Parts: sequence; structure tokens; C-alpha cells
Amino acid sequence: MLTKKRFRSAICLTLLLSLVAVCTACGAQSASETPTADLVASVILCDEEKDAELEYYAVYDSGDAVETDAFTADDANYYTADTGCFSSYIDDDNVVRNILETVSLTDGEGNAVGEDDTLTTLMQAVADTVTHEIWTCTLIEDNGQYFAFVKLNVNLQSPCDLYAYDEQTQTLTLLGEWNGVDLIGIAV
Repeated sequence: MLTKKRFRSAICLTLLLSLVAVCTACGAQSASETPTADLVASVILCDEEKDAELEYYAVYDSGDAVETDAFTADDANYYTADTGCFSSYIDDDNVVRNILETVSLTDGEGNAVGEDDTLTTLMQAVADTVTHEIWTCTLIEDNGQYFAFVKLNVNLQSPCDLYAYDEQTQTLTLLGEWNGVDLIGIAV
């Protein structure tokens, strides 16, 4: 028969061994599951509040966005889609879908952008991919790479998603998600 002291010792030893086993398994699991992620771009964001500090992130193809040191943005091209470019509806499965109604873009200087096949297919990919009403959409071209920064209309929140665009497959890959921010700059 176990005395109280031996019983407590046995319980403590069992808990300690279990804890060691769990920690060892977790450490091994996280090391083996760490994705080999490639840096896609670095972005400069600012909270929608006017006096907010700039935030710098490195974004990876795995969807991870990690705060990083300050850097200088590339001289990228930014195109803003007119608010009437997209319309949305709720389908039979209760999912918000978007339709590209028209392609109307302005560049960073406020000038209308002429017809561009790449930007048009990028906008169609945004409409096909995003499953919330699109509030604003900014297309970015930086050294031959294309991105879409999409602000969504979701009740009292302001989710913002950054996508990389693959010209070959005409698809988007989600790189990062934030809330209530403006994209100030990008570097690839």
C-alpha cells in the first residue's frame, strides 16, 4: 500500500515525465513543421489614424508577416481602383462573391490608366478570390512583380489583405492580413 508521501512522489514524477515528453514532442514537431518560407516583399504600413507610426513587415510566401527594421520602399507603381469597379452579392451558400463590373484605375499621380491586360486580369483575380465586399483595392507593380492590397467592408472592422499575383496562373496568394492600415510602401 502506498503512503501519502510515496503517492505524491509518484504523481509528481509522472507529471514531470509527462511534461518533459510533451515539451520534447512539441519542440521536435515545431522544428520539423517550420515551413521553408521565401521572402516575397517587405511592406510599410500605417494605422489609419493620421498620427500613427510607420510599421515595417517582411512578408513570406507562407503567409507569415514578421515585423522588421525600417527600410526604404522601392519606387513602385500604385494603381487605385475606382469604387465602382466591383459589386458584390451573396450566393446560395451564403458567401459574398464579387463581380468585376469595369476597369477604372488611377495611378499615383491621379491620372487615368489606359487599358492594360495584366492589370485587368489582376483585378479579375481579386474579384474571383476575395469573399467579402471590396471597399478599396490598390494594385502594385514593383520590378515586374504584381500585388493587390485589398481593404474589405466587414461591419465595424477594416480588414486589409495583401496578395501576390502570379501572372502565369492568374491567381492570387494571400501574403498577409492586417486590420485598419494603409499601405505606404513596398520593396521586393
